[in-house]
Amino acid sequence: IDPPGRSDAKHSEASIPTWKVLMRNIVKHLSLPGIRSVLSPKEGQCLSALRLMQNPVPAPVGNPPIQNPAENPAPAPDDDLISFNENPPTHQPREATAPALDPEVGPSTKRNKTILIHKNIANGIEFYNGKRKWYGVKEDFHALYNKYHFIKADNTETVIETYKRIIEESEAIAEKTNRQVDMRKSGSYTLTSLKLFRETTLAPKRSEKIDEKENAWLNLASTGALVFAEKYEGEANQYDVNSMYIYEMLKKEASWPIAPGKFHTIDVSLVEKWTKFPYGIYKATIEGNPPKKSLQCTRYLRYNPHGIYTHYDLECAKKNGLKVYLMNDSPNAIIYEISTRITGSDMFGKWGNILYNIKKEGGTAGKVSKALLVSLWGALCEQRNGQNYGVHPRIKPFLLASARKRISEIVKPLRNRVKRIHTDGFIVAGQVNLKTGIEMGELKFEKRGVCVVKNYKERNTKLTVKSKAPKRYDINLPNEIIIEIFQHLRTQNDSLCGNNELLFP
Repeated sequence: IDPPGRSDAKHSEASIPTWKVLMRNIVKHLSLPGIRSVLSPKEGQCLSALRLMQNPVPAPVGNPPIQNPAENPAPAPDDDLISFNENPPTHQPREATAPALDPEVGPSTKRNKTILIHKNIANGIEFYNGKRKWYGVKEDFHALYNKYHFIKADNTETVIETYKRIIEESEAIAEKTNRQVDMRKSGSYTLTSLKLFRETTLAPKRSEKIDEKENAWLNLASTGALVFAEKYEGEANQYDVNSMYIYEMLKKEASWPIAPGKFHTIDVSLVEKWTKFPYGIYKATIEGNPPKKSLQCTRYLRYNPHGIYTHYDLECAKKNGLKVYLMNDSPNAIIYEISTRITGSDMFGKWGNILYNIKKEGGTAGKVSKALLVSLWGALCEQRNGQNYGVHPRIKPFLLASARKRISEIVKPLRNRVKRIHTDGFIVAGQVNLKTGIEMGELKFEKRGVCVVKNYKERNTKLTVKSKAPKRYDINLPNEIIIEIFQHLRTQNDSLCGNNELLFP
């Protein structure tokens, strides 16, 4: 038996090489450079390294020291989030999220959403999900968002009737599109159309950011459709343009801005000779511009009371023999070069062709396709409280102007026989036979008969003078004077009426 102390020393000396080998194997296997730097050839250091593995040193506060990637590579997971600050970027692991209490309502169930019909009622909202009906308030939508696609019922249907109709329409359109379009998986017409657009377009998911100045120009240039009417009663024909806005959106020669334009100051003298204008928005006046509170539309042109026009408007004015004057302001134009635009066929072609071909077939699926076609451009250009919520708001003034130019070119040969125009339809007096078709952009004959145009307005040239109401004055009198007045009135009453009746009680 070894004496005390000798045994410990002997065992300690014998064990050091074993620990060293073990540690080297661990380090080599795990390839942990932090542990390799701790290991020292000095005896007794292996135990310290082991303790460090068991109780690691807390991570220092702040950014880690900069390391040379070539000397010390540290591969990051593919799904890491990158944070940027004043120092070089560092990889940060994605934070873990707590599982939802109800697995049917968790974020991961977004693709498993079902439809929920809702309708505004007195003092609340009525809900129906196909199985049960209940009543709630506006705040309930937030809690229901992860489980349902919301579809609003109109006043002509109950929530149950709306649910049955949506299911029927969803099955019809899903069958026609090989399950690519299904409102049960996306919700309302608008959201369903937007989903198909995103899946088929070559445009970016969202236009580049719009600053305040550009946004102001876009808003002022966004005037409505061409609307015109004059008094008429007699035989007439009514025509519409098939899916006029859709045709303008995806036609080959169309292009739509998806990036910021550049502001310019153009020499006003140059515009006199122009018949074609660079793609953009201009500060200009057009010959015959009416006062702001007067009617702004003629048969061929819609004036802008703000004097902000797209190139489509100015070209249309020139074609109709009107003079265009560029304002002598700086800047007086914002131009969208070809590099900031995308063609209509690339942006809307596949989306439009899928839906329009189904629309032509008619039936339930055709009805749904029509609703999907007309709902997209509003979603792309949506604004609420002056803020852009649509994903491509730059196209709005140009699409509206392009449609006005289109209807103007159609009715121009008919001249004053056109008695009414509204957006994509018009009424022509007398007998007329125009070429019609079923394709987008072609004319569609609506009806023929005796027409009375009632909703027209004539420019009021009479001078109206408003008379001002007379001012009223309050006079404060002492009580003594008031008493004398009443006494005088009573005396007059006695002498005039002989106490038979009282003029003043």
